[in-house]
Amino acid sequence: MPDTPFTLYKLIVLYALNKSAYPLTNAQLSNLFLDNDYTTYLNLQEVLSEMIETSLLETDTVNNITYYRASARGKETIRFFSGDIPPAIRDEIFRYLQSHAKQLRDDAQTTAWYRKAAGHDYIVHCRVQEDDTPLIDLQLTVPSESSAQKLTENWKAKSQQIYELIIRHLSN
Repeated sequence: MPDTPFTLYKLIVLYALNKSAYPLTNAQLSNLFLDNDYTTYLNLQEVLSEMIETSLLETDTVNNITYYRASARGKETIRFFSGDIPPAIRDEIFRYLQSHAKQLRDDAQTTAWYRKAAGHDYIVHCRVQEDDTPLIDLQLTVPSESSAQKLTENWKAKSQQIYELIIRHLSN
């Protein structure tokens, strides 16, 4: 058993990231910790911050959502110390990942973000990928930030329909 609770929390984060097929967001990690009463939200945020500072985690931020993945150092750490996580906690992590698999996949593989372009326009980038293969990668220019926000908000819910519509129209 790890010598401090914070060490255990770090191992839990690394174990979850190692077992997940996709990077996990801050919200997903928070849900895992809070649903299982491992620690408080603030303690988890402190742990994540320390893990980034010590190069155990790497992050990507897309549209104000931070995605976490274990670094090479983090993967090596969990390979050596995963046995220090109690079996009951490993089982809870497995069940969490299994029961949220579809949502985790969708969150990681369906993304949308925007950026300011020249002038007053905004470029909205919408993507759906399967593993590392893009199924659709679409860029749209819109006249306002509110339009860009609306497109990014609606992309996850409507991307499948849009993909099917484009395929159907281009296949005829």
